[in-house]
Amino acid sequence: MASGGSVIAIKYNGGVLMAADTLLSYGSLAKWPNIPRIKLLGSHSAVCATGSYADFQMMTKQVEDNIERQRMYHNVDELSPSEVFSYLHRSIYQKRCDFEPCLCQMVFIGFRDSETFLAGVDDVGTRWEDDCVATGYGAYIALPLLRQALEKTRVACRGPKRCRSSLTA
Repeated sequence: MASGGSVIAIKYNGGVLMAADTLLSYGSLAKWPNIPRIKLLGSHSAVCATGSYADFQMMTKQVEDNIERQRMYHNVDELSPSEVFSYLHRSIYQKRCDFEPCLCQMVFIGFRDSETFLAGVDDVGTRWEDDCVATGYGAYIALPLLRQALEKTRVACRGPKRCRSSLTA
């Protein structure tokens, strides 16, 4: 199974920022470098995942198909980030109930009409929304640094700087 590493995301005054590595591993073998794992969903949201890359591709394809179906058949111009995330969350939970779990944890960000959206969903369909989200080892290493940055201040220039320092720590 090809799997990806950590994903971190943080809200700040200028919006929401997500960062991830670009290495896919096959077990402990670092096999495929430079694989972009952040996927745009619609024009206002993006998703990235830790875990099985094949499951990530399948779920993003399913969400993209749903966005297109809403646009074509229901005359919806654009779904909000919370609506897209709700569909993603419910799809992952449905797969779990069908005993075919999606073996990845996803981080979802959105920005529309000056409102930010940041949430995560794990492989059993548990969802959460927060001001900073991380998966994989990033949840253990980078999340405390991101929370510390949020406690101090949410200055627009510090969000990207703190994400960069969390990835290199």
